[in-house]
Amino acid sequence: MKKLLKNPKVLLGFGVMGTFLFAYIFVAVFIPTSEQKEQQQQDVAQDKTLFNMPSLIANLSGSGGKRYLKVGISIEYYSEDLSQTAAFLETKQVLLTDVMLMILSSKTIATIDGYDNKKLLKEEIKNKFNEIMFEKVNGRISNVYFNTFLIQ
Repeated sequence: MKKLLKNPKVLLGFGVMGTFLFAYIFVAVFIPTSEQKEQQQQDVAQDKTLFNMPSLIANLSGSGGKRYLKVGISIEYYSEDLSQTAAFLETKQVLLTDVMLMILSSKTIATIDGYDNKKLLKEEIKNKFNEIMFEKVNGRISNVYFNTFLIQ
């Protein structure tokens, strides 16, 4: 075995095989496949856009009308036809406002206070909007952002 390792041809052979192995692993891991390239092209084709909702004020549940929440949100959505989806959101803004008011007025201070509760609220709003809005439009809401969040 020691004689083989001292032979320069054997060492050169191991070096060449190691280089090919490294190149194969590099290509397999870092070079995107045709499926990955196609997925990236689809992601680019479905651009994301923001739709701003007006700020809303809702009385909090269990406060006897003494506590309220002021919330402003932006809806991030993606669609293959952004202009159609934007027009659809504009025409359904009254419905979105109603849904937001129903969700917000059902909350207590304990259910909206804190980071985790705000994340849950955003998720609830996103899911409800997707449920209602995008049965007729080829698109989805991907995120909800709070512009204003004031508890009084």
